[in-house]
Amino acid sequence: MKHPALLILDEPLQGLDPLNRQLVRRWLDVLIGEGETQLLFVSHHAEDAPECITNRFTFVAQGDIYGYQFETLTKENH
Repeated sequence: MKHPALLILDEPLQGLDPLNRQLVRRWLDVLIGEGETQLLFVSHHAEDAPECITNRFTFVAQGDIYGYQFETLTKENH
């Protein structure tokens, strides 16, 4: 399937060298930017997120439970 409706990636850059990390991020930007594919990108590292990411959920501890913060990304806070 070349253009899935939803692409779920869990730590897709884990273990890649810097060049391949950059290539995967660029490929995702092209795939998402030119198609109708929605992306769910899971990472422990904010710097791994490709530029095509428009919203971010951050899970935060609130005592014994976890909540989340929602943020709409712009070029300034990406």
